[in-house]
Amino acid sequence: MPPMKEPAVKREIPLPVCRDACHKIMGIGPVSISVTLAMAFGSLVLVVGLSLLLILWDANETNTFNLINRSIKQLSHQLENDLNNHVEPLQTHLHGVAHSLQQGRLSFTAPHHLQAVFRNTLDWEPELHGLFAWSMQSGLVGMVRDESGQIRPILRSSEDADMERAAITKALQSKKPYWDEISLFRGLSFIHYTIKVEKEGKLLGILSFSISIPEISRMVAGIGKAVGGSGFLLRGEDAVLGHQQRLSQPSANLTIPIGNIKDPVLPNLWAGKDPPEEVIPTEAGLIVKFIEANEDEYLAVMRKVEGYGPKPWYIGAWFPADEIGGASVERLFLSGLIGLFILVFGVWIAAILGKRIARPIRNSAVAQAQISQLEVEHVQELPNSFFKELNDQANAFNTMLGALRAFERYVPRKLVADLMQKKMQMDGLSETRDLTVMFTDLAGFTTLSENLSAQEVATFLNEHFDLLGVAVERQGGTIDKYIGDALMAFWGAPEPLEDAPKRACRAALDIAAKWQRHNAERTEQNLPPIGLRIGLHHGPCVVGNIGFPGRMNYTIVGDTVNSGQRLESLGKEVAPDAQVVILISESIRSQLDESFTTTEMGACPVKGRQRPIAVYRLLPQTHGE
Repeated sequence: MPPMKEPAVKREIPLPVCRDACHKIMGIGPVSISVTLAMAFGSLVLVVGLSLLLILWDANETNTFNLINRSIKQLSHQLENDLNNHVEPLQTHLHGVAHSLQQGRLSFTAPHHLQAVFRNTLDWEPELHGLFAWSMQSGLVGMVRDESGQIRPILRSSEDADMERAAITKALQSKKPYWDEISLFRGLSFIHYTIKVEKEGKLLGILSFSISIPEISRMVAGIGKAVGGSGFLLRGEDAVLGHQQRLSQPSANLTIPIGNIKDPVLPNLWAGKDPPEEVIPTEAGLIVKFIEANEDEYLAVMRKVEGYGPKPWYIGAWFPADEIGGASVERLFLSGLIGLFILVFGVWIAAILGKRIARPIRNSAVAQAQISQLEVEHVQELPNSFFKELNDQANAFNTMLGALRAFERYVPRKLVADLMQKKMQMDGLSETRDLTVMFTDLAGFTTLSENLSAQEVATFLNEHFDLLGVAVERQGGTIDKYIGDALMAFWGAPEPLEDAPKRACRAALDIAAKWQRHNAERTEQNLPPIGLRIGLHHGPCVVGNIGFPGRMNYTIVGDTVNSGQRLESLGKEVAPDAQVVILISESIRSQLDESFTTTEMGACPVKGRQRPIAVYRLLPQTHGE
């Protein structure tokens, strides 16, 4: 029989032997737990922190670019709006005069009435230099502002005849209103806006107003200053129409080439670089340029404005580049630095926390190493730990240490060493608003109108309402209606106004000052002065479209309206002989500051109210009644 083979014996390699063999093969020794914990916590914090920092940086960068983009767009729209707010009211007023001529409320054959309207307009609109009217019947009439600022009738000169004929010929050939080219007139350069007035296909005459180039430059400089930059106005891409330099050169060339202007930016404007699309996306009419000049970088923001002549206008302002978004970019980098500091601080805290967690384990390892050398008498008990597992370990170790010390008394150390050695191998409706209401009324106008023709009454009322309307609209008010010779207006709708009472009071004071001047002119003409009463009240009103579907009015109703009208009527009792009396309620007075002067009139009974109301008189800024 063949010899029997011995069965294979499966031998298990002890775990410590396996671990030691791996360490030898890999060439590394055991890793410190304190280092491991510090690295683990630090790496976790580092990964999370870097992720958050990148997310925050991306968000802040996006927000910064959006903020810069919004700032530039708002700035460009503000430049365009400021220009239109200066020029469009002038055009609107001239069209209003043309409409009055077409409707017969004014007439080219009554030049003194036109001159009165022109004078009033020039008085209210400092940007205007002159207003002119021409007709076959009356020829050329107009009012101009002279060098001293006085408003006078235009004096015709034989030297102006050729220019006058050329302007009239061009106006007659034009089919629509137009802005003319810059012209030189009596040593000053001007730009004109002209309307041909027709009715039923028949020519009535021509209306025009002029703005001097120095005044345009003053207006542009003011617009630039308002946005914190240096303003400019170009006519086309190559001619400077408005600039600070032109204030001191009223008689210079009609246009200044952009390359000849004394300005650090404008000569190089169109050679400037366009901004990156991701910073400032393209928008119609918006032009942004980065310009390098004198080793400095500037940013120019412009809006292209059509409708002011054959060539487009470019209204703009330039700034040092670091003034546009500089603070936002600084905040972006500051937030990055703060985030980086927090990240480093977090890693540092994680490393400290890892070491503090590892310290009890390291102490335990040291103590166990001493025990392995049977140095039981030198081993210190482990302190309690904040962590439950480590605390349990410390308690178990201390118990074991006590047992070993007790065991050491009964068992020889050599025997203990032998035992240990053996063991060691085992995610369009109506609403109620607080509004300010104004009512005005002329005192004794019914009696006065009895001695006037219908045309004269209409002319007087038009001039009167023109004076009131300019003051109301200048302060952001809304004219509700005309009631005979009375006017009703309000502030706070449709656009909300936080300072509606102050705006209404400023409008009332403007009206009072102009009305006193109007009465002074009447006195010079041996005409009696006319009294004007104004009532102001503030409170809740229903505002919206009111009426039947075929005839709606945007108006206001409510007790506040009634009270405003009662205050105006109360003026005839409070100051019957005053040229102007302005009465306001407590709800108005309580919102005024020290720049307004009021005097208390006491509690006055008001029709329609059971209790009297506190009434105050707003005093005009000019003295006398």
